[in-house]
Amino acid sequence: MLEQFRDDFIVRFDELRDPKIPCRRGFVYANSATALGVWLEARRPERVFNVLKTKLPGLQLAQLGDREFIALFQFSTREEAITALKVLGAHRRKRLTLAPEEIERRREQARRINAQRKAKQSGPEGGVA
Repeated sequence: MLEQFRDDFIVRFDELRDPKIPCRRGFVYANSATALGVWLEARRPERVFNVLKTKLPGLQLAQLGDREFIALFQFSTREEAITALKVLGAHRRKRLTLAPEEIERRREQARRINAQRKAKQSGPEGGVA
């Protein structure tokens, strides 16, 4: 489910290959098709949760610990989910825009490098050197 946000946010995988979006104080994971799970760490988690609840009215507390909490956010549209990710401080994917001349220069450079690699792999032709 988090793959739909891959263009806008960084999606990482844990040791079980579950996708997660890192954010300012923890991470966001897919709880269901229409809900994001949020795990955040803070010195005063109840205070952080209350601040986030004012910014995200649909946020529901699932578990409160001494230094962390888990909350769920139900969303109905992709825009609501993106707004929630921004509020939670999800790490955004950096965009790189290049001029057309720079794109062509890099393509030509890649072609040259690939041709050199192929020449090295094939080795000297015509027998033993």
